[in-house]
Amino acid sequence: MKKQVLLKTSQEVGNLAIHSSSVHKVGTRKESAPNAVNYPAFLYGDATSDEALKEAGIERARGLVIAVGNDADSVYITLSARGLRPDLFIEARASSSAAGAKLKKAGADRVIAPYSLGARRMAQLALRPTVVDFIDTVIYRRGRELQMENITVSHDSALAGLTVEETRHRTKAAILAISKKGGKLLANPQGEETIESGDRLIAMGTKKQLAALEEICERCKTNE
Repeated sequence: MKKQVLLKTSQEVGNLAIHSSSVHKVGTRKESAPNAVNYPAFLYGDATSDEALKEAGIERARGLVIAVGNDADSVYITLSARGLRPDLFIEARASSSAAGAKLKKAGADRVIAPYSLGARRMAQLALRPTVVDFIDTVIYRRGRELQMENITVSHDSALAGLTVEETRHRTKAAILAISKKGGKLLANPQGEETIESGDRLIAMGTKKQLAALEEICERCKTNE
């Protein structure tokens, strides 16, 4: 069962990597070779090694998903990755709540317990099946045009200072929520809400609309 969970995690990350045109290199044991088919790039190596993490591109990575089967290895990889990239988003798998607490202390931003997560999903499917289907469609992009994206506004971004309504007018993308620097989450923000540097936007739209939003976000104010 544990191998099946790890394999499915590997496949899902690989599928999302292909859809987002990202290059992902994965440190793993060589016997996992058949699982490499979903990745644009695949690296054999010891993921607990700093050298392997560097070769996999940790210095330019957007995030790190740790899905090894051993909790001790997960903690070690988390410590190594956090030492190499203090700003990196790290998600790690834990087999128990005790292991999850250790991973949090080691520096993981998110800890996933597959069995607990599966139980919650089964409950949500029983209570809100249409909602779950909709979220699956926009998150996993299963052949649909509508997508969701997480966008961070940098301090010099041209997006900082615009209102939600101005952003919608320019890009046609919908801003579903804004996560503020202090941790406050604004769900369904009003049109007059101002987007600030450091905000994390949860946006929904077509691929073209989200690309327009990201283009404005990445543009510096001085270049306007």
